[in-house]
Amino acid sequence: MNKFKYILFLLLFTWISVSAQIPLQVLELPQGDTPTGYDEDTLRSWVLNRLHGGGGIIDTNSIKFIGDHQACGLFWNGIDIGLNAGLVLSNGKVTSAATPNTGGFKSDVLGTPGDQDLLNMYNLLFGAMNLKDTAMQYTGDAAVIEFTYKPYGEEIVMDYVFASEEYPWNKQPDIDLTGFPVSNSQAFDLFAISIERPNQFENSAILPETAPPPGTPKPRRWVSVGTVNANTLFSGHFVSNPTPPPNSQPLGTQFDGFTKRAGNQDPIYIRKRDVIPCTNYKVKIAIEDFYMDSATYAPLYGFTVNSAVFLKANSLKGGMDHPGWEAGYHFTNPAFNGFLIEGGCNNIEVTFTLDEPAPGDYYIPFRVIADANRNKIRVSNLATGMVITEDSIRFIQDETEITILLEAINLIVDVPNVTFQYATNPCEGRPTPFGGPIYSGRIPMTLRNNEPFTFTQNPKTYQAYCKETLDITITDITQGGVTPINFLWNGQLPAMDTLTYQVNASPDFVDVNVGDGCGNDSTIQVKIINKPIVLEPVLDAFLCGPGQSIVIQINAETPSFSDYTIDHVRWYKLPGNTPIDDQNGNEITVVYDDVVGADIWICGFEITDVCGGTQTGSFLVNQSELTLGSDVWICNGESQTLTANAQAQQFEWYATNNPGVILSTTNNVTVSPTVTTEYALRILD
Repeated sequence: MNKFKYILFLLLFTWISVSAQIPLQVLELPQGDTPTGYDEDTLRSWVLNRLHGGGGIIDTNSIKFIGDHQACGLFWNGIDIGLNAGLVLSNGKVTSAATPNTGGFKSDVLGTPGDQDLLNMYNLLFGAMNLKDTAMQYTGDAAVIEFTYKPYGEEIVMDYVFASEEYPWNKQPDIDLTGFPVSNSQAFDLFAISIERPNQFENSAILPETAPPPGTPKPRRWVSVGTVNANTLFSGHFVSNPTPPPNSQPLGTQFDGFTKRAGNQDPIYIRKRDVIPCTNYKVKIAIEDFYMDSATYAPLYGFTVNSAVFLKANSLKGGMDHPGWEAGYHFTNPAFNGFLIEGGCNNIEVTFTLDEPAPGDYYIPFRVIADANRNKIRVSNLATGMVITEDSIRFIQDETEITILLEAINLIVDVPNVTFQYATNPCEGRPTPFGGPIYSGRIPMTLRNNEPFTFTQNPKTYQAYCKETLDITITDITQGGVTPINFLWNGQLPAMDTLTYQVNASPDFVDVNVGDGCGNDSTIQVKIINKPIVLEPVLDAFLCGPGQSIVIQINAETPSFSDYTIDHVRWYKLPGNTPIDDQNGNEITVVYDDVVGADIWICGFEITDVCGGTQTGSFLVNQSELTLGSDVWICNGESQTLTANAQAQQFEWYATNNPGVILSTTNNVTVSPTVTTEYALRILD
């Protein structure tokens, strides 16, 4: 029974040990079809979005990696090493860091050269120990990331962990270089994080001045397996893998040991003080192998034993008291993108989000270009409604986001080419030789005046004939509103600026609804006045006696459109307008008996056309006898027109000396006799 309990305990303990391990996950930098041999876009994305945490600007074009692409990578699931995620550089394959710790000297040979700055560090280290210099041929497998960084504040910080297979392992065979260097033939791997002005280099991965004793040369304070291990003053900053007995636990990485920020001394991290804000600094992160050549560790020769530096995600920051920010904007009425419209029809909301909570009162400056247009844009805090009169947005302590509202005001005309400029980082805002500062954040716009619709005529008038087709518009008399303006004719879609319209009434009216996308709406009329009707001349009517009648046809000379008609005629005796009769159509039937006792009288009439327009006319009615007029004189070779001013169904003109030849069948005839000739007319009325 006791034996059973003992076995159960061992099984349980083993399960706990395995479950406590959280395996590190690593993705190496992809290869690229470029001279550098790696995917440059991926590297830039990693540095900008995974390493940088704000507070400065990284020059994207300056980002580069030197080394084998397998020596650079992205890591996550790094709880066991104290950093959840970030970037990793190694003098071996970064993927080797993710395997369980099954040996004391995991080794990769990449065959890349060493780095000159790290070589100089080795010689400084050897010099501090009164040893001779080494040479480039004894270093190799270097991996380097470098870029230009412009901090917003006065210090640059970054968290890191250094890990190595050169720390002792709890089994043999093993490599343990915590006691080196003791000679030029043997030294541990070196790494460096330098943040200096261009063309300068100094390692900032250094122990705090609390140890070793004051006055110790900097090279002997660089973080390495020799300065941070179980036997140094900074032993509290060292983590062995597996962890020490009695509760020894394997950790989720191949490395035998690594550093940590917090421990028994001041924290170990990068803190570059007294930098000049908004000034370029070169950041260089590098690691390499030192040549391993010792019979003690045979058969290991060359650049083999792996080390790595893990850079905490988003830990590179250039000034916590000067956070950067992101800005985004949108127009409240997408139909009018690019236009700031008075009256609230289209405003702009601009949201500023700080990378970190405001350390106190914190300002983002802005300006309106041209300056003369500043009083035409009201800037206010969207949340509070408070108008911002000073040209800067104020964050109070711990505030992270503010949205401002831009509104057009004080406009009497449209104002094009206006720009709202704002600083995109704390380094912008210094005055220029030409006056005020120039900011790179820009929102171009046109300021739109927004007045109610007014019209210089109402109604607008046209003149046209009945049934004439013409183009009508009111764009020339419309004022106010916000373009595009919609003109809706008689309530029918689609809206159009100009309507092609046929006149159908006298006068004719067309309703026009005028509207825009800003709520302005009005309705006016177009009035089309009919042009006067021009009637064809009406010949005199001749009635011989009682019981006789004649039909007189009234025709229009103008208009002459195919669908134009005279629909009604009313006639009467003049003077006095004594009514006689009326009928539909365009004909008048004159009866001898309608007017008795007058040899000659005037018949007046009024026609009504298809549009309702009217026109009057008259003609003589002869109830006595038909006359052809007085004799006329003519010279030989001339011609003369003889006219019978009478209505008849049939006319027959002839010369009395030749009655068988009909000269004309209309109410007139043109003759040119060579001798005196008498002409006669025979009519059928």
